Order: sequence, then structure tokens, then C-alpha cells
Amino acid sequence: MKSLAPIVIVIVIVAPTAGGCLLPRLGVGDAPRSDGGGDTASSDRGALGTPTGDSDGDPCAPVPDSQTVRWDFRETDQGVSADLGTAAWTDLEGCPAPGALRTTFTFAPGGSDVVLIGTQVRPAIDLTGGRVLYARVKILSGTPGLIQLVAKTGPCSIYSDGQLSSQTAADGWKVLALDPTKLLYQDDVCLDAITCTSVTCGAPGSSAYDPSSVTEIDVAIHAPNPVTVTPIDLVIDTIAVGN
Repeated sequence: MKSLAPIVIVIVIVAPTAGGCLLPRLGVGDAPRSDGGGDTASSDRGALGTPTGDSDGDPCAPVPDSQTVRWDFRETDQGVSADLGTAAWTDLEGCPAPGALRTTFTFAPGGSDVVLIGTQVRPAIDLTGGRVLYARVKILSGTPGLIQLVAKTGPCSIYSDGQLSSQTAADGWKVLALDPTKLLYQDDVCLDAITCTSVTCGAPGSSAYDPSSVTEIDVAIHAPNPVTVTPIDLVIDTIAVGN
């Protein structure tokens, strides 16, 4: 009687990260990361959602060729900070690759009703010609109110608000977008470009909202209604500009 050869079965298990975001392994041909804040660009490959308040499709898909990553948070916070609570770089989260900015804060009754997480931009970002500002956000815990992107322009930081998006910890990663042609609000004030005091629009030396010269970007987290004193913990990744 012939003996049977042993059968070897190999099972490969691929585990997703929290929020359903699979983190790709970097390899030959991957674009270089950006360093020194948003002053140097990097680019990945793939497809992202559409420019609305939050995008459809896979929120952790690589960034397409038509977009330029200005902040990828691969190794540092790249100068992005929060005006309330704490903000620090973490390698425990990331989308589409490890590395993100983690922020924790608590709204208080009678206190600030919005937290801004952002940075000044040098050189300025041009959001004309169909370009859109994108950022990926994930709520780890807590219940914020609505979330949106903010773009401030020119020497006097005249601002615009992107569309509002609702988000909870159960949603995982979501893509926010600010499209200058589909703003929720645009400040129509005119200011002196040096003193930043109110002047007549069109006057010599006046400054108005200018999407071709975005000098500050923020992720705005609004307080829930009613305000709760439960800490809100979230991460931000992959701030990009493009079509």
C-alpha cells in the first residue's frame, strides 16, 4: 500500500486597520513624502472621491495624479496645530499610509463653540482653475458637531467656509473638501492690505477674498448642540490640493 504525501495548507490573513483603512506598503516608485510643512509637495497614485462636503468612494484610496499632497504627516505634525486642547503626531493612525495628526479637546458650556486645527501656508495655495482643497478626518471618540474646511486668503486672512459635514466615530475616515465655486460662506469684506482695517472695495491697496492666494487652512470642528463636556479625539491626514 502506497503512503500518501502530506498536504500543506497555507492561509494568509490580511487585517484592515481601524476604520477600514488598509495601509499600503511603500515600495520602489512611490513618490517622496513632503517635508517642512506644506512647502514641498508629494504625490501618490489612485482615485479619490468627488469635491463635496464629504466624498463618496474609498476614503483611504491613494491620492490621484491630479492632486498634490501638501501635508502627509508621514513623520511629523508638519507645523499643524490646534487652538484648543492638544495636537501631536502619531504613527498609530493614518490614511492612506501610517502617520497622522491627533487632536484631543473638550468643549465647555459658555466657551468656544469651534476648534480650528490648521496652519499658515507659505507659499500660498492657488485654489483657482478648478482646484479643490481636501483633507481626511477620522473621529476616534466623542461626539463633535458639524465639521468643515476653512480657507483664509491674502495678508489679512479673509476667509471662506467649505460645506458642512456630519461625522461620528462609527464613520471611520471621511474626506472633506473645500471647493471655491461651492462655498457655504465667503467673507465679502475689503481690508487695507497693510493695516487690515476696513476700506472701500477696489480702493488702492485694498485686499479682498482671493482664492488664488490661500494663506491659511483649517479643519473647523463645531461644538455639538447641546454642548457636552466629553473629550473629542480625532485624527487628520492627507491634506491635498487638486482636481
